[in-house]
Amino acid sequence: MLNKNAKKGEISLQMIILAILGLVTLVILIFVFKDQIGNVSQKYFGIVNQTEAESKGDICETMFGGRRCQTSCDEPGSDKPYIYDLGTGYKDCKAGEKCCASESGT
Repeated sequence: MLNKNAKKGEISLQMIILAILGLVTLVILIFVFKDQIGNVSQKYFGIVNQTEAESKGDICETMFGGRRCQTSCDEPGSDKPYIYDLGTGYKDCKAGEKCCASESGT
């Protein structure tokens, strides 16, 4: 690999090609991981925003549940009895819906 006849400071063609391939590989890896890091950070900040809204009391349907928006708190056929009426005015409830909570969501 080393050329004994090369003068000091000369770079062989093989070294130039290897350096170019290495740089191309590095650039490709940066683009791949940049997108992945962006996706992870969006998910993280989504959770942070959700938690912040929950702590302010602006939303009804929380991450760890027990509450949901519906027209009546005693909807027949629901899998879980939402028996507590927490009222209206929540950002995630549509017009005509109120926030209803189960035993665990109060």
